[in-house]
Amino acid sequence: MARGYVVVRDAAEKVVTDAVKVRPNTALELEFYDGKVGAIAGGSRRPVKRTVPPIGQGDLFKEP
Repeated sequence: MARGYVVVRDAAEKVVTDAVKVRPNTALELEFYDGKVGAIAGGSRRPVKRTVPPIGQGDLFKEP
């Protein structure tokens, strides 16, 4: 943790591993190498980017 890492825990003291699971206004505890601080999650959730496979590239050698 001395390298700058932080352990994030929720109100039930469970480690939070995914940002998408944290809702705005959620109480969190941040544990640094030298102590703990409380925090409240802010902002809004970022939309999850879903990749859509291309329908098809088509034939590059055919003339239109």
